[in-house]
Amino acid sequence: MKIIAITTATLALTCIGWSLGGYLMEKTPATSRVSSSKPSVSSSPLSQTRTTKPATEPMKDAAKEEADSDQAEIERCKKIDIEHLKKIHQGIMAYLKKYGHYPEQLSQLVPEFITADVLQSPRKKLDKSNAYFAVEHADTGIARPSYAFEFSNIEYRDGRTFAEIKEVQRTELGDVVPMLRSFAYDKVINVSCRGDVYETQLNWEWDSATLDLADMYGWGPGLSVGDMVRVRVLLPDGSPANGAKVWADGRNYSFDLPNRPFTADSDGWVTIPVGVDTDRTALVLRAERGDFASATSRSQRGNLPQNQSITLAPAESIGGTVVGYDGKAMPGARVFLQSTASAGGAGSASRTMMNVRADSNGHWSAQVHPDELAAGLEARIGEPAGTPFKSVLPGSLIDSASAKAGRAVVTVAPSK
Repeated sequence: MKIIAITTATLALTCIGWSLGGYLMEKTPATSRVSSSKPSVSSSPLSQTRTTKPATEPMKDAAKEEADSDQAEIERCKKIDIEHLKKIHQGIMAYLKKYGHYPEQLSQLVPEFITADVLQSPRKKLDKSNAYFAVEHADTGIARPSYAFEFSNIEYRDGRTFAEIKEVQRTELGDVVPMLRSFAYDKVINVSCRGDVYETQLNWEWDSATLDLADMYGWGPGLSVGDMVRVRVLLPDGSPANGAKVWADGRNYSFDLPNRPFTADSDGWVTIPVGVDTDRTALVLRAERGDFASATSRSQRGNLPQNQSITLAPAESIGGTVVGYDGKAMPGARVFLQSTASAGGAGSASRTMMNVRADSNGHWSAQVHPDELAAGLEARIGEPAGTPFKSVLPGSLIDSASAKAGRAVVTVAPSK
């Protein structure tokens, strides 16, 4: 009996051992199993540590897969949003053609011009770039609007509606002014009045992407109401500089109006519209014609110059390359030049004298008045759909000798 009991116990232990071994084999990663055809390897924790893939690598792989999946979803949603915005723009144009005016809000397009689903974005991201979006772009027919209609009748600033302000901007910038916008992504998606789709940062007015379109299609005619300033442009010999361009900055109509050119008539006179917000206007003027340029003049805020003469001088040709902090050229970036010679005047110190666009190799060039170059030029950099103005490396007035040789390098400062 004792022998039977011992045998039974031995068999039981053997079965338990087999069961436990099978269980452990199922729970052990395949990579840590050792083939019987290979030399045996110690099963100590140390040897397992040496032969097992570090735990951080699978975590990194999983994080990358998740990031890739998130990016793919963002791109999928963006594609749908762009299609929606295009359809809404077409609906607005059809509404305008039929009724002779824009709708007061987007829900009025349903169901005659678009279906209701077109007004809803697939993107669920909260808009962090504009915390007041739901108020500024409210729509009585939509519980939670997905898209901003920039020509709505909602009061926005100074007692003026979106539509009133946007029409003013449209007379200045032309049809590149956004009609529709989506704030659901890191970059804002815009659909212009003419139907162009382009991305910018929040302030589209100063974004290089907007300026690129203005260069392509031309500026608007300018304001026809409000105060006007007349200045005369003269050549070095005192004769009228007919056809000269006078760039005017510092104007305001609830928002800053663009730094843009106005053309001199046959007697050299230029009429510059400044609107009705003259108390906010610190006018900045600079003239150019061919190989001639003027120094930049700045007026005190609220003090409008009248019948001022601007005399041109032979310009200095300058240029160079715009590069990122990584040392690589930045094709299509803009160099915004500021003159230290004409800084001053209340609220005008940060005004830009001019901006020029780099070519496909990152090369830029400009024509400047000799006094501006002698006193020193500062630069900032803008790139389409990027931060409107990026700082350059500290230190740093543009080297005049390098600029005149066409070799001045303007470099983006590292992000803080």
